[in-house]
Amino acid sequence: MLRAMPAPLLSIGLSLGAALVAAPSAIFTTEVLASYLPRRKAPRALPTRDFRMAVLVPAHDEAAGIEATVRHLLAELGPEDRLVVIADNCSDDTATLAREAGAEVLERRDAERRGKGYALSYGAEHLTTDPPNVVVVMDADCRVARGSLRGLALEALASGRPTQAVYLLERPAGNNDLSGISAFAFLVRNLVRPRGLRRLGLPCELTGTGMAFPWPVYRDAPATHGFLAEDRLLGHELALRGAPPLLDEDTLVVGELAQNAPASFKQRRRWEHGGLAILFGTSPRL
Repeated sequence: MLRAMPAPLLSIGLSLGAALVAAPSAIFTTEVLASYLPRRKAPRALPTRDFRMAVLVPAHDEAAGIEATVRHLLAELGPEDRLVVIADNCSDDTATLAREAGAEVLERRDAERRGKGYALSYGAEHLTTDPPNVVVVMDADCRVARGSLRGLALEALASGRPTQAVYLLERPAGNNDLSGISAFAFLVRNLVRPRGLRRLGLPCELTGTGMAFPWPVYRDAPATHGFLAEDRLLGHELALRGAPPLLDEDTLVVGELAQNAPASFKQRRRWEHGGLAILFGTSPRL
């Protein structure tokens, strides 16, 4: 017969199990409460005379909104800055419309290697012939708060670290309550928790858009090709290399949740699967 576990060992085992289960809740609570701590706001860094940034916009079949995006971003740039749209395996007029709106356009076609990670690597290679001080990555369907993009880039330059803007998603007009819950979850994940971490002097995760990198960091960043959550993975890899991402609370980037239920489900599934892959694949090394 199996012998019963001694009471002290059983008690210790149950206590360790309870602590393991409670740890995520304790961390979450600490992050949320820390977000209410007063902020020690440092003045924005000032641009040097030779400061230049390049904004990379990976785009796949974004003809419906790419012109508005290009015009929006050009209004945030100076005469020495660059806006580069990477039209990645597009089957529509994304490249033509972006070029006509005033962007520098790269067209990439590779049926085997598709996705944002490949597009950004292609853009980085293009920039090596005339590198900027800072590279900013923006998604083609996002908007940045007026007058804040340069501040985001300067924050990255001053810190020498990847810098993440606050990225929130808006609820589409007339959509259901599930979208409201998703938008709130994004608020907690991308603003409340990172702000708490910043108050504690800790880094945040990269969220995919509104990301600024000093050129040496971006140039030497590891490739994340074909990964479901390539931006979060990149943040982990850069942290392991001594450049953990930093939250910039003064820059807001806004996107929109998926318009319909199938698209919304696909979007959430990609985030969840990517998060699980990071949890079991890369997080232990941190």
